Amino acid sequence: MTTRPEESKKIRYLYRQLRTLTQSYILPEQWMAIRRIWKEAKADNQISRPYPKVHPLLHVMQTAYILAQEMSTRRSSVEAAMLYHPDLLRVLDDDFLQQTFGTSACNCCR
Repeated sequence: MTTRPEESKKIRYLYRQLRTLTQSYILPEQWMAIRRIWKEAKADNQISRPYPKVHPLLHVMQTAYILAQEMSTRRSSVEAAMLYHPDLLRVLDDDFLQQTFGTSACNCCR
């Protein structure tokens, strides 16, 4: 899956915004884990683009941003939103999710 330049720009912007919005309750290590998961999945061609005009990472980041900005939801909801993509959920195991993000985020993903 290729990422168009305008999509990359939006993804970087939303990533910075999400890090700022959630800095008091999502640890930097957890953000780095989320970033690593998406990078590895993209590199391994595990992420599909079901809709030509919608980049899957951009879609989940927009959802997470709404949760963090507009709804002031808890940590696990934002983390689960960042990981909630059918292609990712097939390759992530529950033990990893629970160890890295906690039981609540793991339960939200399942």
